[in-house]
Amino acid sequence: MKRQNLKDKKHTEKSIEASIVINGILQYKQYAGSIEYDNEDNMFYGKVLYINDSVLFSGNNIEKLTAEFKNAIKDYLSMCKEEGLEPNKPMSLSLIHI
Repeated sequence: MKRQNLKDKKHTEKSIEASIVINGILQYKQYAGSIEYDNEDNMFYGKVLYINDSVLFSGNNIEKLTAEFKNAIKDYLSMCKEEGLEPNKPMSLSLIHI
Protein backbone atom coordinates (compact mmCIF):
# COMPACT_ATOMS: atom_id res chain seq x y z
CA MET A 1 0.00 0.00 0.00
CA LYS A 2 2.82 2.43 0.78
CA ARG A 3 4.35 1.69 -2.59
CA GLN A 4 1.14 2.73 -4.34
CA ASN A 5 0.95 5.97 -2.34
CA LEU A 6 4.55 6.78 -3.22
CA LYS A 7 3.81 6.10 -6.88
CA ASP A 8 0.75 8.38 -6.74
CA LYS A 9 2.81 11.09 -5.05
CA LYS A 10 5.50 10.91 -7.76
CA HIS A 11 2.82 11.10 -10.47
CA THR A 12 1.26 14.15 -8.80
CA GLU A 13 4.65 15.85 -8.45
CA LYS A 14 5.40 15.24 -12.15
CA SER A 15 2.01 16.68 -13.10
CA ILE A 16 2.68 19.77 -11.03
CA GLU A 17 6.16 20.17 -12.50
CA ALA A 18 4.72 20.00 -16.00
CA SER A 19 2.11 22.67 -15.32
CA ILE A 20 2.77 26.15 -16.60
CA VAL A 21 0.98 28.99 -14.86
CA ILE A 22 0.87 32.23 -16.78
CA ASN A 23 -1.42 35.09 -16.00
CA GLY A 24 -1.42 38.81 -16.52
CA ILE A 25 -3.27 41.76 -18.00
CA LEU A 26 -3.26 43.26 -21.50
CA GLN A 27 -4.32 46.88 -22.04
CA TYR A 28 -5.62 48.61 -25.17
CA LYS A 29 -7.81 51.73 -25.58
CA GLN A 30 -8.58 51.81 -21.84
CA TYR A 31 -9.76 48.17 -21.94
CA ALA A 32 -8.09 45.40 -19.97
CA GLY A 33 -7.86 41.76 -20.99
CA SER A 34 -6.86 38.69 -19.02
CA ILE A 35 -4.02 36.38 -20.03
CA GLU A 36 -4.33 32.69 -19.24
CA TYR A 37 -2.65 29.58 -20.59
CA ASP A 38 -4.19 26.16 -21.21
CA ASN A 39 -1.55 23.44 -20.77
CA GLU A 40 -3.63 20.78 -22.49
CA ASP A 41 -4.37 22.82 -25.63
CA ASN A 42 -1.04 24.68 -25.58
CA MET A 43 -2.99 27.92 -26.17
CA PHE A 44 -3.26 31.33 -24.59
CA TYR A 45 -6.70 32.78 -24.08
CA GLY A 46 -8.35 35.69 -22.37
CA LYS A 47 -11.42 37.86 -21.97
CA VAL A 48 -12.00 41.57 -21.78
CA LEU A 49 -12.31 42.51 -18.12
CA TYR A 50 -14.52 44.98 -16.26
CA ILE A 51 -17.31 45.20 -18.85
CA ASN A 52 -20.75 43.58 -18.88
CA ASP A 53 -20.41 42.17 -22.40
CA SER A 54 -18.52 38.95 -23.15
CA VAL A 55 -15.51 39.51 -25.41
CA LEU A 56 -13.11 36.56 -25.75
CA PHE A 57 -9.84 36.09 -27.64
CA SER A 58 -7.11 33.47 -28.03
CA GLY A 59 -3.76 32.82 -29.67
CA ASN A 60 -1.03 30.21 -29.81
CA ASN A 61 1.63 32.63 -28.48
CA ILE A 62 1.76 35.96 -26.61
CA GLU A 63 2.24 38.00 -29.79
CA LYS A 64 -0.82 36.40 -31.42
CA LEU A 65 -2.84 36.76 -28.19
CA THR A 66 -1.98 40.47 -28.01
CA ALA A 67 -2.97 40.99 -31.65
CA GLU A 68 -6.23 39.08 -31.14
CA PHE A 69 -7.00 41.14 -28.02
CA LYS A 70 -6.60 44.38 -30.00
CA ASN A 71 -8.71 42.96 -32.85
CA ALA A 72 -11.39 41.86 -30.37
CA ILE A 73 -11.61 45.41 -28.95
CA LYS A 74 -11.76 46.93 -32.46
CA ASP A 75 -14.44 44.42 -33.52
CA TYR A 76 -16.44 45.04 -30.33
CA LEU A 77 -16.39 48.82 -30.80
CA SER A 78 -17.23 48.46 -34.51
CA MET A 79 -20.12 46.07 -33.82
CA CYS A 80 -21.56 48.43 -31.20
CA LYS A 81 -21.35 51.35 -33.63
CA GLU A 82 -23.00 49.36 -36.45
CA GLU A 83 -25.85 48.28 -34.17
CA GLY A 84 -26.30 51.74 -32.65
CA LEU A 85 -25.34 50.50 -29.18
CA GLU A 86 -23.23 52.25 -26.58
CA PRO A 87 -20.18 50.07 -25.89
CA ASN A 88 -19.53 49.21 -22.26
CA LYS A 89 -16.96 51.55 -20.82
CA PRO A 90 -14.25 49.81 -18.88
CA MET A 91 -14.55 50.17 -15.13
CA SER A 92 -12.03 52.59 -13.70
CA LEU A 93 -9.78 50.85 -11.19
CA SER A 94 -9.40 54.15 -9.35
CA LEU A 95 -13.04 53.86 -8.24
CA ILE A 96 -12.38 50.64 -6.34
CA HIS A 97 -11.73 51.20 -2.64
CA ILE A 98 -10.79 48.24 -0.48
